[in-house]
Amino acid sequence: NVCVAIESGSEKVRIEIMNKKTRDEEIVNAVARFREAGIPVVGFVILGMPGETVAENRKSIDFIKKLPLTSVVTSFVVPFRGTQLYDELRAAGKLDDRPFGRDDYKNPVSMNEGISVEQMVGWKDEIRGHFSRLSVLRELEMQAEREVF
Repeated sequence: NVCVAIESGSEKVRIEIMNKKTRDEEIVNAVARFREAGIPVVGFVILGMPGETVAENRKSIDFIKKLPLTSVVTSFVVPFRGTQLYDELRAAGKLDDRPFGRDDYKNPVSMNEGISVEQMVGWKDEIRGHFSRLSVLRELEMQAEREVF
């Protein structure tokens, strides 16, 4: 399989907040080409970027669900010490001094105004629920069957 760092389904969030240069069209085309070649595609998505709104999260979820991904890995943003994101959130008083651990990918450590922890977890569950966890294995099995016959 191939993994694609979609990061956000909102082009605005990717470009203006994450400082990525990837446009929606490029993601759609890349995923389509991999799928046409019979390659399973796993998308990586980050939720909870500072500045994201409810509307941008909804747009992101809808975009990701429309992609013909085999599977998706979702996580919440983790602002590690020494990064610009950490410094900005710390200066704004949006982080405490606790060290981040493995579990922080499962639970939001920083929240945007107007968005609850329950909403964030619900969005993550919605994305994950749209793609079956076993779909990669099922797809590889189907590919192997096609090669045998």
